[in-house]
Amino acid sequence: MIDFSIQNLINAFVQKEDRFDPDHWHPSAIGGCLRGAFLSRKGVKPSIPFETRTLRVFQAGKIFETFVREIVQNEANKYGYSVLANHPIEIKDWNVKGETDIFLLKRENSEENLIYEIKTVHSNKFWWMEKEKRGADEHHCEQTWLYMKALEVKEGRTLYISKDDLTLAEFPVKLDDEKLSQ
Repeated sequence: MIDFSIQNLINAFVQKEDRFDPDHWHPSAIGGCLRGAFLSRKGVKPSIPFETRTLRVFQAGKIFETFVREIVQNEANKYGYSVLANHPIEIKDWNVKGETDIFLLKRENSEENLIYEIKTVHSNKFWWMEKEKRGADEHHCEQTWLYMKALEVKEGRTLYISKDDLTLAEFPVKLDDEKLSQ
């Protein structure tokens, strides 16, 4: 039998990826385990690392994010936008560092610059949002808001995309939202 496995290649690929630097708070950690975020900042590695399946789920999210970004990069110019992907942000006073998923720069009017935070989810997420009559998860909006704050952008969007069937939902986030600023 030939000693070759694509599954083993993919598992090895997702396991070697670095997660975060421990020197800053990261917007993507909002809504996660606070103890885990604190320990990560202290340089403590998790006692129970992510399972390989979970790492593959994260990788699937990156693949869908790339898919969306490529479409936006190909089409944004028609609407007067330039696209910056994975644009670094930093709020020094808060010791926060991260990077946007998509930062759209309006050429004629910087007031129309726009941040997109992409969240890849299972199709059941859309069913629950409809059933519960609610919008985006608050911690996802907080993450979007932090990117907006760092880049002084007045409006952003939290975009959900279903890994199952490409269902999409966009939720606006405003920089002047008092609840998010708290």
